[in-house]
Amino acid sequence: MRARRFQFLIVEDGGRRLRRVNVPLWVARSAIALAGIGVLVLSVVLLDYRALRSARAEIAVHQRDAREHRRVTDLMAERLAALRAEVAMWPGLHTTILKPFGPSGRAPTRSGIGGAGLTLAPSRDIIGQASMPEQLQELLASLQEEGNQLRALARFTADAGRVMSALPSRWPLTGAVNSGFGRRPSPWSGEPEFHGGIDIAADTGTAVTAPAPGTVVFAGSTPGYGYTVILDHGQEITSRFAHLHRIKVAQGQRVDRGQTIALSGSSGRSTGPHLHYEVLVRGRAIDPRRVIWDRTAWN
Repeated sequence: MRARRFQFLIVEDGGRRLRRVNVPLWVARSAIALAGIGVLVLSVVLLDYRALRSARAEIAVHQRDAREHRRVTDLMAERLAALRAEVAMWPGLHTTILKPFGPSGRAPTRSGIGGAGLTLAPSRDIIGQASMPEQLQELLASLQEEGNQLRALARFTADAGRVMSALPSRWPLTGAVNSGFGRRPSPWSGEPEFHGGIDIAADTGTAVTAPAPGTVVFAGSTPGYGYTVILDHGQEITSRFAHLHRIKVAQGQRVDRGQTIALSGSSGRSTGPHLHYEVLVRGRAIDPRRVIWDRTAWN
């Protein structure tokens, strides 16, 4: 029976007394086994706890990344919406730019595009709605097409710019218009006649300036007009200045806009000092006031 019992010695009173405790062997073995199982279970629980903490930390990181990704994609969606709204305005701007040039002032039209407009949303895909990559691809295609349109518009406006720069857009001198363009009674006979320019009141010796850059193609005297200067502005646009007192340029000379070309007077067939001013397009006289930009100076 002693072989089947386990004996513990307990020291008490600082070693002055010993006490023996006899425990059945099966109890001792059971206690040791239970202790081992407890250690094993505790180890497993600790390992699971550490794994759970690590998993929760990873989940928190992924959630934080997901929130940041959502914030960025939502911001991108807002920027895309603003950019698409801006792009949608461009055709109207083209029309506004080209409208002053009339029906012929048209840049090449863009290729046909149909379908309802896309509603920009966060990057997640939704059935029936384009994803962010698809929207970006569509926007890129629109921008590329717009680039082609802008290049065509640049070529057109370059051509138009050359015409605009050739227009006599300034007054050659400041003064009241005594006689306008078109039909009028003749100052000599009173009979109706066509007046191919405008007569601007000016004292003798008033500086006459070039209304646009050009080349002097004539500088001399002609019957009826007296001393006359004719400027070629290019693009088949010319201007004529007549009844001058003195000519300040020579034939073949290049002049700039605003440069003095003559002094006003009353030479030729004239009733008094003034400037007779004409603008001709392809040899046909037009009202000079149609191409003068400074309309506040009209008198």
